[in-house]
Amino acid sequence: MADGIKRRSLLDDDDDEAAKKSGTASENGENEPVDNENADENADGKNDAVFINEYEITEKLFIDWARSPVNPRLLRPYRAVWLAAFIICAAGCVFTALSGAWLLVVMLAAGAAVSAVWYFCGITMAAKKQYKNILSDLGSEKWSRKLYFTENRVITEDNGEDFSYPYDRFTGRIENEDHYVILLDENTGIRVYKNAFTKGSFECFPDFILEKCKGKSKEKNSEKE
Repeated sequence: MADGIKRRSLLDDDDDEAAKKSGTASENGENEPVDNENADENADGKNDAVFINEYEITEKLFIDWARSPVNPRLLRPYRAVWLAAFIICAAGCVFTALSGAWLLVVMLAAGAAVSAVWYFCGITMAAKKQYKNILSDLGSEKWSRKLYFTENRVITEDNGEDFSYPYDRFTGRIENEDHYVILLDENTGIRVYKNAFTKGSFECFPDFILEKCKGKSKEKNSEKE
């Protein structure tokens, strides 16, 4: 769930990584943002922005991102593991009940219950914990994001912390009902909300970003947990 800068991922190998703050990689470690050593250059870029998109990343929004990642296929292994665990435990309950091994039945029933909870609620619980950790890393009670789209790059500002990405780093865009995802790769992107433009309009944005992304576009991402 990069969405602009590296934070903790809810999925597999990134689950326990600390959020990075300076020159960090995107979720899969391949797309490192450009270091912003020249503050004046960055400030000039913001002043020259063609579009500015600004929104607060609330806990609810962060959970929505976790439940509907840039690439929904990333959730499939997670779901498969807990579904398999539930089926095994539930089937074990039936067979051990027939043999009268009641202590084992209780243990397997507990395992089935835990598996069901993690299957349906695990992503939400992990997202809440991760969100609190990110706020702690940011040293704030709020997570504000500004996106500046200039003629040659995108500047992301999270609580005053800047990263910039030249357009040649992007591979395309996905349009959803209420936002766009500007893709860094198939698993990583920056979300741009249609109702959050403070400069420019969302009606003009699609053509602009499509041209900057070399004409690459993808179908709507509608798969959710």
